[in-house]
Amino acid sequence: MGMDVVPLSVMSKLFRERSVIPFLGSAASVVGSTENQTVLSVTKLSQHLAEIGKYPGSASDPLT
Repeated sequence: MGMDVVPLSVMSKLFRERSVIPFLGSAASVVGSTENQTVLSVTKLSQHLAEIGKYPGSASDPLT
């Protein structure tokens, strides 16, 4: 598997098993996007992940 292929099925399995900790850098929301694609800002991406991951902290938590 090349570096340009994202193993989504493997990542999904690891998230469900709670055996991986995601680390998002400042450009995580733009990786792989093209000029014609609209991507989430870092703030909106982290809020979205907190929502779908059922993060128990508050929306103002520095982790979001």
